[in-house]
Amino acid sequence: TWVQSFRGLSAQLLSEGANNVLLRVISCPATGFCNSISAIPGFRALNGASGAPTAQFDRPHSVAKLINNQIVIIAGAPPRVEALTQLGALNWSYAFSETNSPTDQQLQALNGDILVTRSFRGDLGRSTRLLSLSSAQGTLNWERDFFPFSSVVSTVTPTGLFFSATRENSVNNFSGFYSHIDPITGNSLFESTVASPIFHSLRPISDGVLGFVPVRQNRGRMNSALLPSLISSYAWLNYQNGELGPEHLYSTNLGEALSSAAGAAILPASSNSEVYANVRLADVAGLRPAIQRWPSIANVSGGDLRIVAPQGFAGKVLGIGPQTSIELVIENVGLNSVSATFGYLDDRDASTAVVRACQASLGSVCPALNTGANVHMQLAPSGRLSLRVELTDPAFAQHRLPGSASIFGTFYALPDYGFGEGDMSNNFLEIELRTEAFGNGFE
Repeated sequence: TWVQSFRGLSAQLLSEGANNVLLRVISCPATGFCNSISAIPGFRALNGASGAPTAQFDRPHSVAKLINNQIVIIAGAPPRVEALTQLGALNWSYAFSETNSPTDQQLQALNGDILVTRSFRGDLGRSTRLLSLSSAQGTLNWERDFFPFSSVVSTVTPTGLFFSATRENSVNNFSGFYSHIDPITGNSLFESTVASPIFHSLRPISDGVLGFVPVRQNRGRMNSALLPSLISSYAWLNYQNGELGPEHLYSTNLGEALSSAAGAAILPASSNSEVYANVRLADVAGLRPAIQRWPSIANVSGGDLRIVAPQGFAGKVLGIGPQTSIELVIENVGLNSVSATFGYLDDRDASTAVVRACQASLGSVCPALNTGANVHMQLAPSGRLSLRVELTDPAFAQHRLPGSASIFGTFYALPDYGFGEGDMSNNFLEIELRTEAFGNGFE
C-alpha cells in the first residue's frame, strides 16, 4: 500500500499493473495560484509496487487514452493526434484536415488501430466525422462523415463499430439512426433509420453474444406544450443485418410508476445471452432494489400494441362542459399475448381520464372500470379492446373563457417489462382538449 500526492487539479488512471501505474494529470506550477489557467496537462508513471515516480512529462492535450501501449492524445494548434511512448517520446503525429473547433472528441481502440470521433456544430446543423488511424504509423485508414446528427455514440463491438446518433428532422421531430461499420474498410454493413414522432436514441449496453448485442432505446415526448417524458426499453439487435427484436420496457417517468422498473443499471450479457439488471421497483412502500433477468435471445417474443384513434381523428377533442368522452381501440397485432398498462398523462393542467366502458375480444381482459389512470389489461394474440374514456378538465371555469389555452395530454399503452413490444412508437396518442361552456339554446 502506498500514497502518492502531487500539486494539481486532477488525476485520471490510464493503466494499472504490478510494475507500472500510468496517470493522466492536470498539474500546477510549484508556486503561485493553482487554477484552470495555470494548470498544465501531462502524464506520470509510477512504480506499481512502491508508488515511486518513474517518469513525468507535460504535454498539452484535450483527450488522452492508452491504446496498444501508446499514449494517444488529441492536441491543438494545429489540431492533431499524437502517439507517445510511456516516457513521452513522440512515435507519430497526424494532422486533421479541418481546423474548425469540435464540440466533442473521443478516442477508442478499433481492430488494433485507433478510432477518432469528432463532432461539430455549423450553420447547417451538426455533423460527425469518424477517422481510423494506423496504430503503428498514424496513417489514415479511412474516414466517414455523418450529417446532420447529434447525440452521437460510437461503440466498438466484437465485429466492428456500432455508430448510433439522433437526427433532428424539424423542430421537435427526431429520428434515430444506427449503423454497423466494417472496422477495416469503414463501409456500413447496414444502416437503419427509426422514424418516430417522439425522440429516439439507441445504444449498445454490452458486447453481446452469438451475433447479437443488447441495446437500450430511449424515447421522449417532444411536444412543446408538455414537459419532457422518457421511456427506456431493451432489445436484442442482430448486428449483422440491423434487425431489432421486440423491445422490453424497463423504465419510464410517464406519471405514476407502472409495473416496469423505475430505474435500471444493466449488467453485461452472460454467456447464455441472458441480461441481468439492478433496478428499483416502485410499490406502495416506495422504491425498493431488485434484480431482473430479462429474456435471452432464444426466448425473445412479444406482441405489438398500438392505440387506434377514432376514424377521422385529427388530434383535437372538443368538450361541452367539464367532461367529454373519446372512443379508443387498443390492438395487439403481434402473435403473442401481452400484459400491459393503459394510462393517461397531462403534465400541465391535471386533466384526468377514466375508463368508463370496455369490450374485449376473445381471450383479452379489460382494464378495471371507473378507477382512474394506469389500469392493467391483457391482450391475446390479435386481440382488441374497445374503450370509452371519459376526460375531465378540473379547470373548466378558466378554460371556458375566450382566448384560453388548450389542454395537452397523452394516452399510452405500455407492456410490462417482461413482455416484448414490436414497435413502441405507436403506443402513444397525443390529444389537444378544448372544453367549452354549456349552451342555453339561444346562442
